[in-house]
Amino acid sequence: MAMTGTLFDPGAVSRLPDPLPALRELQDHDRVHWFPRYKAWLVTRYDDVRAGLHDPRMTPGRAMPDPKVFEPGFREIFADYRRLLDPFMLFRDPPDHTRLRSLVNRGFTPSAIEGLRPRVATFVEELLATMPAKGTFDFVPAFAYPLPARVIAELIGVPESILDDLKRWSDGLATSTRRHRRGPLPPRRHRDQRDGRVPAGFPRQSARKNPAMPSSARLLTRATGRTG
Repeated sequence: MAMTGTLFDPGAVSRLPDPLPALRELQDHDRVHWFPRYKAWLVTRYDDVRAGLHDPRMTPGRAMPDPKVFEPGFREIFADYRRLLDPFMLFRDPPDHTRLRSLVNRGFTPSAIEGLRPRVATFVEELLATMPAKGTFDFVPAFAYPLPARVIAELIGVPESILDDLKRWSDGLATSTRRHRRGPLPPRRHRDQRDGRVPAGFPRQSARKNPAMPSSARLLTRATGRTG
């Protein structure tokens, strides 16, 4: 029995009070579900996802189409956006992906991760100290989002003061890669960089300006073989 697609929207998960029932229904009745809105398949079972990730036909390059498929007024915008994302490890197939992943893995050895433990413990203590002594609160904005965000900022060597910007840029990147088949909306990150709110070459410039940046961050900024 196929679902109609009206009960669950993968682009609205963060706004659903409990997305698990709809996901379980997909797993039980329509485990490889076609979403006309996104012109994409939603795969919900672990074994199916794993099989797809190991299938060379499932290339990440499909997320970045040729700019010629868009209307003339949007082609230049998307071409610029594609040039920005093209070096990203997530959008590369082997052997490039293998090379980049081997570089990044050097910054995430067991000893490197263990070295983060004191800082992560400090983050947890600071967040717990802000929790109300009684009553209720929303766990996601109070703890589940800021903790990994602060750890990521520590890893890539950026100040915590721009965490909200990082989340906005990240959400913009994720949204734009989903939306390219739905209509020619300019990617949010492209608009930010065009308007001067995102430093060109970020975060590679941070690596050069911050000698104390963690080694993992320096490996990440050098992973594409570029220096900015």
